[in-house]
Amino acid sequence: MESELISSVREILGQSCDAFRSKLLEVAELERLQRKQLLTPGEVFALYGFPVATQETWRCRGGGPDYVKVGASVYYTHDAIKRFLADRRVLGHA
Repeated sequence: MESELISSVREILGQSCDAFRSKLLEVAELERLQRKQLLTPGEVFALYGFPVATQETWRCRGGGPDYVKVGASVYYTHDAIKRFLADRRVLGHA
């Protein structure tokens, strides 16, 4: 009976540690991305939530954040994304 309880506790602790480890890795990845100077479209999605397809549309039609193109690769800076968001800020009406 006691060994079943110990096994159950070990299983629960193992699951909790795995979930904690997974969340910690997610936070570490976001922190790493925040420190990068140039972000890929996938990284912009991870940090700011703009889908890659939306970013492609903005680049084709205009109206999106400024970007850097190196060969076929596209990169964004944090400042460009923040400027883009600030330009679209809508003030509430009192």
